[in-house]
Amino acid sequence: MASILQLSIDQVTTPIGVLLLVGDEAGRLRAVDWTDYEERMVRLLRLHYGMHGYELAPAHNPNGLSNKVLRFFAGDLHAIDDIETATAGTPFQRRESCGAR
Repeated sequence: MASILQLSIDQVTTPIGVLLLVGDEAGRLRAVDWTDYEERMVRLLRLHYGMHGYELAPAHNPNGLSNKVLRFFAGDLHAIDDIETATAGTPFQRRESCGAR
């Protein structure tokens, strides 16, 4: 049986709204969305990882992700350059989500 993916979620207040950041134990960004779309984000997490394939727990600044986003919104445009991502989905979906062609 596969192990359950442990995910952390934090809310970050930005000048344009409250952002949800979901990270894994390795510090990779797994999902990001606005609080207005939290229900959709949770639905997509279930779709990608399975109903019982992950656990989502509140956390403050998981692996420094929130601080990096706050620095970005404060004007440090390179603060997010080294954020690693790990998303589910097909290779096509992962490529398209990054804007790669």
